[in-house]
Amino acid sequence: MKNARIISVQAIKGGVGKTTISTNLAYICALAGYKVLMCDQDPQGSATELFNVYDENDNKLDKGEIKNLSLYDLYLRDVDTHKYIFKTRYENIDIIPNARNVRDDTPFDIVFEHESRGNEGLFLAFRYNLLKIKGDYDFVFIDGYPTDGCLTNSIVIASDFVLTPALADIYNVNAVEDMAYKIAYLDQKFGRNTRFLGYFFNQVILGKDHDRFVESYSKKFFNAGIDQVEVDVRYSKPVTQKAASCRKLIVEYNKNSNVAKDIIKLAVDGIGIISDEHLKILEDNIENKRFGLRPVFENNRISTDQELEEE
Repeated sequence: MKNARIISVQAIKGGVGKTTISTNLAYICALAGYKVLMCDQDPQGSATELFNVYDENDNKLDKGEIKNLSLYDLYLRDVDTHKYIFKTRYENIDIIPNARNVRDDTPFDIVFEHESRGNEGLFLAFRYNLLKIKGDYDFVFIDGYPTDGCLTNSIVIASDFVLTPALADIYNVNAVEDMAYKIAYLDQKFGRNTRFLGYFFNQVILGKDHDRFVESYSKKFFNAGIDQVEVDVRYSKPVTQKAASCRKLIVEYNKNSNVAKDIIKLAVDGIGIISDEHLKILEDNIENKRFGLRPVFENNRISTDQELEEE
């Protein structure tokens, strides 16, 4: 019997790579043979666009159809969660897509912010609805909301674990501290026990300046009881942009790039979510270029003849 671990990649800061990390972690786990659910909570809906959304008859939904899906009740009241889950183009990965509209073209996060003010019990609805489908999956990954607010509270409360990417600058590390305090506050207020896996540095350019910055803030956070995941994910603009233009995940596009290797290391060593048994499956699937597309969607595969080598 499965019992999914709900992991949100969440930061109270935009532009830190939440979508890149959450989608690639979901993909790595799927390649390792796990059954995965992706929840797209980022307003941009990039995970939804990247994974594609298919109905029960394997019909691909276009942007307009996705935008107007009625998913709002999932965050407000007791519902049949299965009705809000759709197939993706990847084998072993389903998705709760980002459906932005609620009514009159108003984004659901804005409406949720309004309706949950003064009614904090609504923060629990998303968690209760996810608990109903935990037995269907090994992992649930949430691509988090990029600012502080009610929807972020709902995501944190729904999570068993929170992982926070950060850029190596003062504005980002302040957001790490805010995230840690938010988790502690919500745990106490709502009787939760969400584990903060910690923060890691993303989009890193290695060098002495980076090392000095990391050393200074690692000590500060250690003294504050905030864990650092000992994996830096390096930056590669060419690989990231090329993967996006091919509509592929980084690990799918170029498994030999430094950034792909770092994200795999983050999954295997940094947060340790791949068991030894599943690690062998992951290694075999990556080596054999079995990228986990559903057989019915093989003809939709977007490929490139030239893989860009990491500088």
